[in-house]
Amino acid sequence: MPRPSPVPNCRRPGCGQPAVDPYGYCLGHDLQYAQWRAWRDELELEDLADAGVPPGGKPGPITESALDVLWRYLTPGPFSRPDA
Repeated sequence: MPRPSPVPNCRRPGCGQPAVDPYGYCLGHDLQYAQWRAWRDELELEDLADAGVPPGGKPGPITESALDVLWRYLTPGPFSRPDA
């Protein structure tokens, strides 16, 4: 009979809680990540609308590159926001 796999720990440094799917964080950090992801999705939709991209549309290559830089380097991560 195969042995059950050990439950991995949360990906956050210093957190020893058992991880849950899908992101590898414990329940508390997983919820925090999900809230951040929802906030980030809203922000991206607003930025696309401000750039004149219709809902569901694809931005041009220059706009897409500029927004990628904005989202990647200027948007705080899920555990660095002041209200997190």
